[in-house]
Amino acid sequence: MITLDTALRQGGVEIALLVLADEHHLDGLDALLNDERVARWLGGKRTRETLLATIQKERQHFVDHGFAPWVVLDRRTGEVMGRGGLRRVELFGHPEVELFYAVAPPRMRTGLATLIATRALGLGFRELGLDSVVALTMETNQASQRLLEKVGMVRDGTFEHTGLPHVLFRVTKEEFLEADARAFRNGEKAHVHLSGPPKRR
Repeated sequence: MITLDTALRQGGVEIALLVLADEHHLDGLDALLNDERVARWLGGKRTRETLLATIQKERQHFVDHGFAPWVVLDRRTGEVMGRGGLRRVELFGHPEVELFYAVAPPRMRTGLATLIATRALGLGFRELGLDSVVALTMETNQASQRLLEKVGMVRDGTFEHTGLPHVLFRVTKEEFLEADARAFRNGEKAHVHLSGPPKRR
């Protein structure tokens, strides 16, 4: 098992490990991504063969780019709590780096998705030196849109994906670091309490 970062912390307590998925996580990912409450926002359910191919693809992504999406494991039990992180994609014919996340229903509304998104953006801008990061969410997924705004991302248009209307969000390195510095000056935890900047013109 490859640990990609030490841990996610909430209230100063380690709650999760971030690891690169392997075949040992297949059952946990199957339960997570094929739960109807999760799958409805991610294009539907997936076969185990598709999930195994995704694991292999993400391991190759790590070899090729030095980063890959995480599986988020409960620090105490090793249970799959979620997944997410950054991945390289092509969007409208241009290379982008996408932020995404999925959280097991019992962990929803606990702040876990915000922790995953915040850690991923910090990795992208502080350690990888990315210029910008995008995120996609269904137009009807208001909770996801609120989360993306909370971590400082900006609505950057709408488009159709898999036959459904989606919203594109984006944040640049400059916007992220400026919001981070502003939060620090205000005595806030970076990005967790931000409401999000106004829509980009």
